[in-house]
Amino acid sequence: MFYNKMKWRSGQIFFLLIIFLLASLSPAVFAANGDGTGSNGVYRSLGLMSVTLTDGTKVNGAVNIPLKPKFTFLFDKNVVYLLYWERNLGCFHLYAQNNKELAINVTKVDDTVDFSKRQDIWVEPVDALSPGTNYNIFVSPDLLAKNGVSTLGTTTNNQGVTISFKTVDLPAVNNSGTLHRREILRLCPS
Repeated sequence: MFYNKMKWRSGQIFFLLIIFLLASLSPAVFAANGDGTGSNGVYRSLGLMSVTLTDGTKVNGAVNIPLKPKFTFLFDKNVVYLLYWERNLGCFHLYAQNNKELAINVTKVDDTVDFSKRQDIWVEPVDALSPGTNYNIFVSPDLLAKNGVSTLGTTTNNQGVTISFKTVDLPAVNNSGTLHRREILRLCPS
């Protein structure tokens, strides 16, 4: 009888231990759907894949960038998750060659609206850029993936990323002192 009680109690204790261990595991271990975990629950680093204009032109180191560009930043993880969007919104900065910060619009498509766009962020200056000028877009190392753990700093030695480019030079004016309509459209596409 005593042996049966001990056996029953040790079974209860074992069962409670299993329940406790399962409850104490982080829910993130079981997460999925582009949150930055691998199949084994290990978090991967957040990385920047590319920066292009909407027409596909690569930006870093480029010259002849239009004066009203729209940049597409493609990351390897979901960076538009609603809970972290306000934080990520403040991670983008545009600087002119005199180190003056310029106003920008940072936009996204919500991952609940179009899941395929969860890794894309668009950046565009509020005002037209100056012709023939060097610019830098800085992305803070604090940019956070949906998993709440992976930051851009893990792949950039906590430095962030700087994208450099130069805008198109103004073309020479014609004999009448005006720009041709075609040149104006090339400089400031709508």
